[in-house]
Amino acid sequence: MSTEIADISMPERRAQAPKGSFAATAAERSIGDIPGVPAGRLHWKGRKVCSVMKVVSALMNAVATAPGGDAPPDELKEATLALLARATALADAAMPLLNISEQSPEFAPTRNALREDAADTISMQWRLSHATGVRELSVEQITDIYRSVRDSNFLPDVAEEGQRPYAADVVTAKRLALFSAAAEINNAVTAFGYFHPDPQKLVNAGVSVVAQLAARGIEKILSAGDASPETRAAVTQTFIERAGVLYAQNYRAHANRDIKELHRLDDDERLCRIREHRATGFPTDHIDAAYERLIDRMVDMIVESAPELAGESPEGAPAGEREPIC
Repeated sequence: MSTEIADISMPERRAQAPKGSFAATAAERSIGDIPGVPAGRLHWKGRKVCSVMKVVSALMNAVATAPGGDAPPDELKEATLALLARATALADAAMPLLNISEQSPEFAPTRNALREDAADTISMQWRLSHATGVRELSVEQITDIYRSVRDSNFLPDVAEEGQRPYAADVVTAKRLALFSAAAEINNAVTAFGYFHPDPQKLVNAGVSVVAQLAARGIEKILSAGDASPETRAAVTQTFIERAGVLYAQNYRAHANRDIKELHRLDDDERLCRIREHRATGFPTDHIDAAYERLIDRMVDMIVESAPELAGESPEGAPAGEREPIC
């Protein structure tokens, strides 16, 4: 199934977001630099949780495409665990290519960064496979590509780019993350607005759902109550940004299915269906329901993989960040 919105070739009124509206401002991506907290200054628990969130959210974007948020819980769990196993295997296979000693202070952050990148790679492979029907590359094939790039000295003079700092407080973190989420949702709705007379309302509704469910998820992830203000801000920013991307991916997946259903109708029946909903647009409750199932699964996986800030840390927690994640 395509990860892009299909072309339905039917007229639809697409109202532009009013100037100064939340989504319009977010789409401009005009937010300037905000003084923040470098990732390296976070406590190791905060760094671990943020890294785990990036890994898990990447995998959930794949699951949103297939089997989709409407799938039974067991099927969602099976898909996420299979993707996680592939991402872990890819990161483990790539790590020796970097020749970094386990005793090096760079080992743990490099390994975590590899796992984040591996999750993105596996997620993209999954989504492309379901969009095109072409078989995914194996872990061995991707590792061979990594090895070829390393051996080619393709980018010898590129300076290492440090992680952007996290916002220094929760209010700023939430505001920045919601702008990012609004931009993602706005892009998805612009591609197909379910014939809504005011697509901006769909964007606003999506942002509200993300904010509400993200707040619930963050409280579960940080339920121990002992996270520092810097860690809480970093977790808030990372989670809401990733939750926004997941909402947009889930929206696109459902839009593709719904467009295909419309295409199966004959012309008269399709036009009749569109006229029937011309005042309110097609219903989108099923999108939010599927998203809630996906976000709940995402939170569960984060807490399972990084339980420390949820008050479930086992005895003998690591003194540093060398404890494996995921």
